[in-house]
Amino acid sequence: MAVAAGTDRRLPDSLLSGCRFFVYLLVYLLVGHFLGLSSAFGAMDGAVAASSPFAVDPEMASWARDAVGRERTPERMLRRLAWVEGRTLRAIELETGTAREVFHSRRANCAGFAFLVSGLARSLGVAAVVVEVSDVVREERRGGLSIRHRHLAVGVRQGDALQVIDRDGVVSPGGHTFRVLEDRTAVAIYHSNRGAELLLAGHLDEARAHLERAVEVDARFEPAWGNLRVACRRAGDARAVAGCRGGQIPAAMNPPAP
Repeated sequence: MAVAAGTDRRLPDSLLSGCRFFVYLLVYLLVGHFLGLSSAFGAMDGAVAASSPFAVDPEMASWARDAVGRERTPERMLRRLAWVEGRTLRAIELETGTAREVFHSRRANCAGFAFLVSGLARSLGVAAVVVEVSDVVREERRGGLSIRHRHLAVGVRQGDALQVIDRDGVVSPGGHTFRVLEDRTAVAIYHSNRGAELLLAGHLDEARAHLERAVEVDARFEPAWGNLRVACRRAGDARAVAGCRGGQIPAAMNPPAP
């Protein structure tokens, strides 16, 4: 159930075991291991912006202007967008979409929600950021893989304070640990998630393409390297696995026949 905009709350304990909340996916073989994400915030360069999951089209930008109505402060505009979208989006766990995909399909996990609301807010001049709620973690085994889920939200700074919002309302800073993500890292999360989701579905070539893009965008994002190693291992490419361990993108998952 959506909470009215401006409602302050703590995420319930059921987030760790329930499936109605949105999570983002990190996949590792057998034993999951997650390394901390970057806490710095910076602008995207041209190469990253070209593949940005935040991008909105003119229809979306026009909708955003109508949705915020007379709201003019950044925090209230962001809250309004999150509240309106949160009421109408359908929860879906293992499908990370871009802002455009989520807007038109009307379904999202937490990452897709964060991309959508951030993109809409930015089209209005709001300096929205993607935020990891670092202490929210859930793990499971599926398809022979260990999956670690974490929670993403959207935020905006109010002076020295950071207001964090997900589809259920404002997340209380007193109950959680927040980490503001660079756009570069957020883009890497998108591609790493899509790669992991495709890996679970058995589409190795498509999975590898997304995972390679993830490490190209942010070579510091270790979970993407881990996911890429899993994809190469599942393809039986030991040389590529070794290359990934050394921080090198493998030339081919399956070397061509002579």
